[in-house]
Amino acid sequence: MLMVSVLGPVQVLRGGVPVRLGPRQVEVLSILLINRGTSVPASRMVELLWGDAVPPGAPATLRSHVSHLRRALHPASPGAADVISGAGNPSGRGYRLDLAPEQIDAHRFEQEYVRAHHLLRARHAEKTGRAVAVLHDALGLWRGAAFADVADRPFALNEAARLTALHRSARLAHAEALASLGRYGEVIIALSGVVAEDPYDEGLRRLLAVALYAEQRVDEAAQLCRAGLVLLRQRGIDAPDLQELQRRILRRDVPLRGSPPRATGAITAGPGEAAAGPTPATTRPPTGPAQPATSTASASASATSASATSGTGEPSPAEPVAPHLLPPDPARFVGRAAELADIRRRLDDLADRAETMVITGPPGVGKSSLAIRAGHAVADRFPDGQLYVNLRGFDETGPALGPGEAIRGFLDALGIPQQQIPVTEAAQAGLYRARLAGRRMLVVLDNARDADQVRPLLVGSPGCAVLVTSRNQLADLVTTEGAHPLGLDLLSETEARQLLARRLGDERVADEPEAVAEIVSRCSRLPLALAIVAARAAGNPRFPLESFADELRQADQGLDGFRAATPATNIRTVFSWSYHTLSPAAARLFRLLALPPGPSITVPAAASLAAEPADRLRPVLTELAAAHLVAEVSPGRYACHDLLRAYAIELAGGDPEHERQAAERRLLDHYLHTARAADRLIWPQRDPIEIAPPRVGVVPEQLTDQHSALAWFAAEHAVLLDVVARAVDTGSDAPAWQLVWTLVNFFDHRGHWDDWLASVRRVMPALDRLGDRSAQAHAHRLLGAAHVRLQRHDDARAAYRRALHLFGELGETVGEAFTHRSLGWLAERQGDPAGALRSDLRALQLFQQLGHPDGQASALNSVGWCQALLGRYEEAIDHCEQALLLHRKNGNRVGEASALDSLGYAHHLLGDHVSAIGYLRQAVELCRELGQWTQEAESLHRLGDAQYAAGAVPDARLAWRAALAILDRLARPEAETVRGKLDRGGPGAGPPTGHL
Repeated sequence: MLMVSVLGPVQVLRGGVPVRLGPRQVEVLSILLINRGTSVPASRMVELLWGDAVPPGAPATLRSHVSHLRRALHPASPGAADVISGAGNPSGRGYRLDLAPEQIDAHRFEQEYVRAHHLLRARHAEKTGRAVAVLHDALGLWRGAAFADVADRPFALNEAARLTALHRSARLAHAEALASLGRYGEVIIALSGVVAEDPYDEGLRRLLAVALYAEQRVDEAAQLCRAGLVLLRQRGIDAPDLQELQRRILRRDVPLRGSPPRATGAITAGPGEAAAGPTPATTRPPTGPAQPATSTASASASATSASATSGTGEPSPAEPVAPHLLPPDPARFVGRAAELADIRRRLDDLADRAETMVITGPPGVGKSSLAIRAGHAVADRFPDGQLYVNLRGFDETGPALGPGEAIRGFLDALGIPQQQIPVTEAAQAGLYRARLAGRRMLVVLDNARDADQVRPLLVGSPGCAVLVTSRNQLADLVTTEGAHPLGLDLLSETEARQLLARRLGDERVADEPEAVAEIVSRCSRLPLALAIVAARAAGNPRFPLESFADELRQADQGLDGFRAATPATNIRTVFSWSYHTLSPAAARLFRLLALPPGPSITVPAAASLAAEPADRLRPVLTELAAAHLVAEVSPGRYACHDLLRAYAIELAGGDPEHERQAAERRLLDHYLHTARAADRLIWPQRDPIEIAPPRVGVVPEQLTDQHSALAWFAAEHAVLLDVVARAVDTGSDAPAWQLVWTLVNFFDHRGHWDDWLASVRRVMPALDRLGDRSAQAHAHRLLGAAHVRLQRHDDARAAYRRALHLFGELGETVGEAFTHRSLGWLAERQGDPAGALRSDLRALQLFQQLGHPDGQASALNSVGWCQALLGRYEEAIDHCEQALLLHRKNGNRVGEASALDSLGYAHHLLGDHVSAIGYLRQAVELCRELGQWTQEAESLHRLGDAQYAAGAVPDARLAWRAALAILDRLARPEAETVRGKLDRGGPGAGPPTGHL
């Protein structure tokens, strides 16, 4: 189903997959959305799109934009007319967008907002809770500012402002409803960003300050009031209510509106309405460390303690025992400030609720240390005791501890005599919870294997908290038990250095910064690995740290540098405990993940590696991620840190060699066939090369358009370079060359010319081994193009001459024609337009003889460009117009952008600056839509020149600045020319258009 989102950047989803739209298509769609169901005349569309600067041929351009938009919305169906109707012809009939309201996220948001408002008007706690959920879901539809791409365009201003106002009202209503239910922690989350966006709204600021106060963040609440008073006074606004709130906060005398779950305080009725209901008595948060609330159970026990004590002074069974089972506070603990703050915040005030937190992360990352440190840090909040158990979920030295065994240990620690402990586990769990009811206790469940091991040990009594650590994500506890997840990642660089300094001394670490940097890097910032190296260095204080860095270096990224005396501190053993819990399929995939050269891998690439369908492999990757042996670094992309990868490499060494080789060949096929498909999307008219079909089990990526192709190339850029090198090294010569062939067009689009040159050079030995003279000819032409881009003109000429010679020997006229055109580009770059024209005319002659339509169009454009450089402007325009028509007929949008650029340049030199500006704007828009950074910068440069000549100096400076930003990003020498124009305000010819 087609869905449209405007609550953020304008986005179209077809079957849940984003549809790529160019900037003008987004504008056309936005106009139609704002006027949904109403016909917008074509003349009005042109006015809204271009304002006063309507380019030549604007109606035709509009029809083209609408046509592209129709194809994007329904690419394979002429039935797109039922979504965009009308032809926009001169008779007055316009365009109309026919979408159901439910297909637009703004409509769904407004419906949910109205529904929540009606629930809030009931002024009933249960309905208020439902309204909170409705508003939460409605606000979740927002991804940014409404119509973010076009919010500053006149046609979108009113609608964007209206939706923004509704968004703010919904957020305020959500926060007020949460406050009325006493859910102040959620109010803070809901309002922090809102107050930052609207700092002068006194009501928002007061509500957030009260929520901070309720969560015992008194200093922050007072500071929020102070900052607001300063801002408002700067505008000459008195704020007596805010000032009074500040005074009451400082006196710890603020009435709160409700407290879960039994609050009878004010219930927010709706946005802007007064709250109704009785206000509870004033609540004062404690001014020092939290003190235990005297519960009915503990008060009764105290009153009878004298009669419940035996003559020996031993406590009777009725007298509560306060166990303190936490292991010692880790003395050398470093970092984790944000995580500790999160734990403290959530465990700060549990008077009316319980809390469960799940700390997860890969093996060796320090989950247990964090839980124990946090337990000691918040011990004063749990005066009735702390329980701790190591559940041994991943310990191969013995079986995992069952929940029943853990409960019996807790009952013993709570002082319950053996004869009072029930027989069944269910009854024991009930007794355990009963003994914690009404008390304030912390329970730490360390090294849990799964949710079933933990669930019987959870405590739901207000005042109690449970901290769970696990290598698995324990998603069941989050979804069914409301546990708060806390993912633990590797240490930062600074924290890793602090760990070494804490164990080895500041001076020793400061003396060898380079060795320390290498140790940190080779330990992957994993706390366990760092601790092992630090222990060995501490045991040998006379050895320089460089010797330990060298030992890790000699281990060649393996794990031999991390040997330890006991299994619990040996990194290989610790990793094995997680590995041996995997299913056979997950264990096999983990070993295979040692083979890819890049830092991360997508689901289809992993499926190719394993020769499994992608839908069957996703649960396997989920299992690995749940075990924290890989991490999902972005949706559908997985990685593991270097030490886990080294462990996978060790394990993979035990697999049969032919299986590893087959997996590597499948992975190479995956990248080759995906890259070929991506290259075809970027340049459909490019003459293809033949490649062998993919091997059985290969799953290429599913790319749908040029945007997804460029995005894939960009994401896999470094990986693809490594794949080329690996293919050459392992003798996969033909796939290595074919992969390079698919990459050069992306390299040119994005200005990666050094990578272009290096990759072609890398495969030259492979081509020599293959003896494929045709491939050698193509490679020399591509080598020459890279040299031109890098301004190495002599090297370029030699490469082109070699290509021309080889093509001539082979009788490959198409290759000869393209090489003549490339020689023309080189001559033009060397300041010889006459020589360039001769080469381009020869290329045109050959393409015409061959009946090669795309080659003819490209050569016509090159001929026209050179004629413009020689002052033959009328001839230039004629040839470029022929090129434009041919490119449009062939569907070559890259060529179309180049021809528009050439026409703009020729008209500019002819003195027709209005036409020049129109063509160049179209060229810029098309390049931007296609992701052609290099061509976009060149067209922007020339657009600025034409605007300057037309007297539109501010517009010219904007165009030059935009060109300069791209050229600086690409590190192009032309940037200095543009920078000089901005500094001096002077015109000049832009750089010539390149030819591939």
